[in-house]
Amino acid sequence: WAEAEQPEPPALPVVPEVPEVALELPSVLPLEPELLSLEALYRAVAQELKANREPDFDSLVPPLSPRWMAARVFYLLLVLAAQQILR
Repeated sequence: WAEAEQPEPPALPVVPEVPEVALELPSVLPLEPELLSLEALYRAVAQELKANREPDFDSLVPPLSPRWMAARVFYLLLVLAAQQILR
């Protein structure tokens, strides 16, 4: 009975989903999904290596890039690793 007398805790307010904002960022990779290919990613990695930089995900996908781009680049990196082009 004591449980029934306690008030229910207030619900958390609903926060609307924030839309993605497209920013003009310099990128070596194309921003069009159909142009983002294995070859384009391979060239971007080679360009990082030629500049004596160790390529990492942040250097290939700029911060605040669209989620689809990050997912596509990650997938293509896995494909290149599976083909033993990248280690």
